[in-house]
Amino acid sequence: MTHSMTAPPLSPADLAVQLMAVDSTSGREGEVVALVERLLAGRGWRTTRIPVTPGRDDLLATSHDAPEVTLSTHLDTVPPFIPPRRDGGRLHGRGACDAKGIAAAMIVAAERLRGAGVPTALLFVVGEEVTHDGAHAANAVPTTSRVLINGEPTENKLAIGTKGALRMIVRTTGRAAHSAYPHLGESATTKLVNLLARLDEVDLPHDAVLGDTTVNIGRLSGGVADNVVAPAAEARLMARLVGPASETLARIRAWAAGEAEVEDGEMVPAVRLAPLPGYETDVVAYATDVPNLGNWGTPYLLGPGSIHVAHTDDEYVEIAELERAVDLYERLAHDAWGAAARRGGADARGRGRCAPRGGTTLVAQPTPPRAARPLAQRAPSRSAPPQPRSGCPTTGCPAATASAGRSQAVYSSGCAARSARSVSTGIQRHPPTSAGSGEGRPRQRPTNT
Repeated sequence: MTHSMTAPPLSPADLAVQLMAVDSTSGREGEVVALVERLLAGRGWRTTRIPVTPGRDDLLATSHDAPEVTLSTHLDTVPPFIPPRRDGGRLHGRGACDAKGIAAAMIVAAERLRGAGVPTALLFVVGEEVTHDGAHAANAVPTTSRVLINGEPTENKLAIGTKGALRMIVRTTGRAAHSAYPHLGESATTKLVNLLARLDEVDLPHDAVLGDTTVNIGRLSGGVADNVVAPAAEARLMARLVGPASETLARIRAWAAGEAEVEDGEMVPAVRLAPLPGYETDVVAYATDVPNLGNWGTPYLLGPGSIHVAHTDDEYVEIAELERAVDLYERLAHDAWGAAARRGGADARGRGRCAPRGGTTLVAQPTPPRAARPLAQRAPSRSAPPQPRSGCPTTGCPAATASAGRSQAVYSSGCAARSARSVSTGIQRHPPTSAGSGEGRPRQRPTNT
């Protein structure tokens, strides 16, 4: 196969600035997706668009006919848009660490991997900061990937666990009256405020690895006017999960019983991730796209920058961290691909690990090894590439397993491919515009996410 070898090497910092200069607040990702598509196609990658909603697409770029290592992050950002600026060794602006700087580092690393003959894909999704609809759409696409390296700001540490997330709305009702005669009405806002004052008293789940479940009161609304006793009020909450969502939801509903209704919304399960030797590790409290990309292989999570400055007006990343991330992504891809090869044909999209539904915790451990192979043979045979598959390849998910070395619950209640809403996955394919392999075109058939 051939590649564009004349293109100069990319700088992760310069590339990050290009991406950050485009406003891609969730829902407005079209321009930045087009920018990345032009860049990668011009460097010999085969690009494929995965429709998400009208005018919004994920972008898949492949180096080989059957890519086995996928580097993925999101191109959408939270508001407001903040243009990039350099200040010494730091890059400031929206998306510096969450996650356009990460995307830039992944592109540079992927170019190195392609040059080394690693069958590589880049998957850039939209909508991660809101409903994860980009990940849902991508997970419906047949893939041969055995390794998924997801990028979020972990300070370049390999995350071994992430908390999940559950959105909830707490609603109270009252009876309107003139505020001069409050005894003739019933204030929904007073009921809500009194209830929320007791939220910290709720006994929420704890996990030895992931820590405490936490709940944030994000938004409050209610009432119609200053001189009217409020007939309705609501609070929007987000819980950070360490176990099954159903357990946390049940405790919140018990807390609100008789005083308010609790509506559950978007949920992302907590995840425990497989470690690899030789990497500094950490546990992160935020949710990611990993649980929604269960068909893309054994997941790993790593990225430059700190979550503590993400979503703030002073979001930044150290340029040295971006450059180190390139090296780490390249190394992690080799190590994870080697681990997949040593497991032989046991590919990570199946055994004991499915994208869950309902309110469960996903434990993303690698599949049990088959006969070990030397590290030098970690590249699987090119003569018989894995066949693309979609949906869950297993016949069922275990209700509980134990990880090597320590007991650990695995909560599972089915596969996203069999439970979530149906989406259209008509794919738009675009060949590279300069010398490229002309390969990497996934077969497409409709499926459910």
